[in-house]
Amino acid sequence: MRAGDIMNRKVVTVSPHASVREAARLMREHNIGTLVVVDDGYPVGIITERDLATRVVALDLSGDTPVEDVMSTQLITVSESTSIENVLDTMQKHGFRRLPVLKDGKLVGILTLRDILSARKLDRQVLKKIIRV
Repeated sequence: MRAGDIMNRKVVTVSPHASVREAARLMREHNIGTLVVVDDGYPVGIITERDLATRVVALDLSGDTPVEDVMSTQLITVSESTSIENVLDTMQKHGFRRLPVLKDGKLVGILTLRDILSARKLDRQVLKKIIRV
């Protein structure tokens, strides 16, 4: 099984120039905790609800602060063809529960630990890795 087989193709994104207020509204509207930051179709960062709490609210920044000022720019991604075993290794290594999925450098989906757990055809090796994540 590969990332492209089970990823969510409906990724909610935000521009790096959008305000953190807009990012928070998008998260609330879609009931999600992460937005991939995209510029001209290419992912340039990620912003999470934790980023909003620790990099905006805790520092008393304005809601008008641009997303690019507080997003994480060291983006870890996988390709559509990455095996689920390798996805889980990457998640475990970096302590992430979700990874953007790329094709030719462009964002095509997002894969979460929940997506992997929901997949019906998991073999024993994958299940063992999930237990360790």
